Amino acid sequence: ATVDPDNRLLWRFTPRRLDFEAWRDALLATSGRLDRSLGGPSANLAEATHVRRTLYSKISRLEPDKMLIAFDFPDANVSSEQRHTTVVPQQQLFVLNSEFMLANARAFAARNEQSSPDETERIVWSYQQAFGRPPTLDEQQTVRDFLQGTAASNKPLTPWQQFAHSLLAANEFAW
Repeated sequence: ATVDPDNRLLWRFTPRRLDFEAWRDALLATSGRLDRSLGGPSANLAEATHVRRTLYSKISRLEPDKMLIAFDFPDANVSSEQRHTTVVPQQQLFVLNSEFMLANARAFAARNEQSSPDETERIVWSYQQAFGRPPTLDEQQTVRDFLQGTAASNKPLTPWQQFAHSLLAANEFAW
């Protein structure tokens, strides 16, 4: 760090946001819903049952998928040397409200419930699965406070599902 503080020699990996396809595949894998089978026909990305890798999605040149457009998918009719990356409100609205994200949050919470009966172990397991690291003590306490302070009501997600949704929606997950 003292020899190359600006990372000009590329001695460490500079974080970058996942492109849509990798992010969607990571969501499905973390939630345990990813179908890892190889080959076969492509499927419509908008179908709720499409849980294969995004690579197996249909791309229409006439009617591009709205989800792909929101997440900077390049125009299939034009050659492009580089994908342009944007951060727009529609992306976060998708993350917060789409049925795709809610289904992944429910599945991730279900996996979490099976991981351990102990609350602390479940919190650590969730962070390990989503971010590849254990939570800090402050993060663990924040999650415990949230789970104890959030009553199950008529909301579409239980407290554990809301916690899972927050991990999947976090910037750290997409970076």
